[in-house]
Amino acid sequence: MSSPPRPSAPSRERGQQRPKRPIEARNERKAAARTHGPGVTESKSFLIWGAGGHGRVLGDVILAAGHGIAGYIDGDEGKIGRLVETTGAFISYHEDAFLEHILRAGYPVGVDACALGIGSNRLRLKCLESLNGLSVPTVIHPSASISSSVAIGRGSVIFPNAVINAGASIGQAVIVNSGAIVEHDCRIESGVHISPGAVLCGGVSVGKLSWVGAGSTVIQGIKIGSNSIVGAGSTVIRDVDDSTTVVGSPAHPIRRI
Repeated sequence: MSSPPRPSAPSRERGQQRPKRPIEARNERKAAARTHGPGVTESKSFLIWGAGGHGRVLGDVILAAGHGIAGYIDGDEGKIGRLVETTGAFISYHEDAFLEHILRAGYPVGVDACALGIGSNRLRLKCLESLNGLSVPTVIHPSASISSSVAIGRGSVIFPNAVINAGASIGQAVIVNSGAIVEHDCRIESGVHISPGAVLCGGVSVGKLSWVGAGSTVIQGIKIGSNSIVGAGSTVIRDVDDSTTVVGSPAHPIRRI
């Protein structure tokens, strides 16, 4: 007895592309996010606010992500016109003149966005607030691994080989530095710096303007208060109060800020 004929697939006109499967469309969205970062859908020309060491490294991230650098902004008038050799861009604006310009006319011609190359948490967040209404997108190095369920705020930067896993949320003007790991369901408030090689285990929360030092480990479920510091190489196994510096393994408080 012969088998019944199998239904044929719907025919397509010559040259017509087949519809994308859901997983293919999702992979394309993730690839675009790795290249341009959340909210950045095409190559942009950035001004980098801050021409020190952090600003130079940020320039490398911007270039690696497929964007351009229109110039730098700095608070030292003596640096205006200097070349930042690592990126090939010049220090174009003193920050006072830059702020005066954007209040009158927005970004200069040829500039699409600003990125914050400032190491100080408090100053970085203050600069972001001064750019209210202007484009300060998240910048993500293409080697970073970021879950599609992660939320990242305006003006944050994710450096090379950082990992941010499912359900985590990152506030505004946050630095997740090179090789740092932010595990599932962590909550990082605005103006925080997660230093190179730091590990935040699942469900950790870090309050506004805090700093987690290089190579430190924070075990699961720990709460770090606002404006606090975790010293480099520390292991945090207890909650940290607001405005407190902790160091050591296990970490213990050494002063109030």
